Amino acid sequence: MARTVWSSIFDYKTERYMNTKNKRIGVLHRLLQLSVIFKIMSAT
Repeated sequence: MARTVWSSIFDYKTERYMNTKNKRIGVLHRLLQLSVIFKIMSAT
C-alpha cells in the first residue's frame, strides 16, 4: 500500500502534440493564446 502511494506521487503524464495544417484552427489557437495573454496583462 505505501509503495503504491509513493510511486503514484512521482508518476506523470505527457501530452501528445499534433501538427495540423488547418488555417482556421491555427488562427483560433493563436487568438485564444492572445486573449489569455491580454487578460493576464490587464488583470495586473
